[in-house]
Amino acid sequence: MKPMARSYIFFWIFFIGFFFMIPNARAAKTIASLTSFKGEVIVLSSIGIPETRTGMPLIDGDRIQTKWGEAEITFNDGAVMRVGTCSSTMIQEIKEKRGWWIFKAKKEVRRLTVYVGRVWFESGSSKKKNFLQTPTAVCEVRGSIVVWGTDLINNYLNTIEGVCEVTGPVIKGYFADFSPDVAGKSAVYNKIMNAKNATDAAAADPDNPEPAFKAVVLQFDAIRETLITIEGNKYLPEYVRKALETAIAQVEKKLEAARDKLKALSLGEEITEETTSTSITTTTTTTTTTIYPVSPAL
Repeated sequence: MKPMARSYIFFWIFFIGFFFMIPNARAAKTIASLTSFKGEVIVLSSIGIPETRTGMPLIDGDRIQTKWGEAEITFNDGAVMRVGTCSSTMIQEIKEKRGWWIFKAKKEVRRLTVYVGRVWFESGSSKKKNFLQTPTAVCEVRGSIVVWGTDLINNYLNTIEGVCEVTGPVIKGYFADFSPDVAGKSAVYNKIMNAKNATDAAAADPDNPEPAFKAVVLQFDAIRETLITIEGNKYLPEYVRKALETAIAQVEKKLEAARDKLKALSLGEEITEETTSTSITTTTTTTTTTIYPVSPAL
């Protein structure tokens, strides 16, 4: 394979991830930062899986997952989320149309999803509506300090302070972190771990394009799993589920394209600029010296 073609492959990988999950400036806005962490913490972002570091900015749609570790996330309005051991989460801040008929107005909403595991959450100073979610329940919190989680069988809520309005089955009261065995039963948790392992393998072999393409495929596959899993929550508003359906369709298109490139590469076909340029729609370009698709370029 020619060096120029190889360079373009990695350029394409980086931008297919970037422009898939950041379609506009709103989505790219920093909504929080990783205040502190200990142990193994993974951030699956719109540009791949960057190196985890204290103070790193987090944007709408980032997934934060712990193994034997913990993470503290501080939002721009001062709200705090602490992710427990063996947990998988997603953070979102969006404007949703709420109300009735012609009286609908856009309201700032924060949705924090726990796929498996446990989080501690304290509301911030802003007027954002805060929703904690699992795949099978939703909890609106107001002026609250709560602990929220799921073991994939039951949902749990420990209200320390404030008011919570719950829809869906929830067991109330104190509960501790869950074991690695519980996390190991989560499809979301396992797919993010697979994407992380593939990303590390690609970084260790930067001159070989095939591991890089495999990492991209697994990253998109993990992102799709997170969206499909939460879209199945019947307690979410219909407009939220419709937005998730649109996002899933976008992911599946990019996932299919990445799989096609990986298949072509495994068959020994040369991937040139002509075969990849249609996958990218952008008016600006930023160059990077990193030649694998997991640049810590947040």
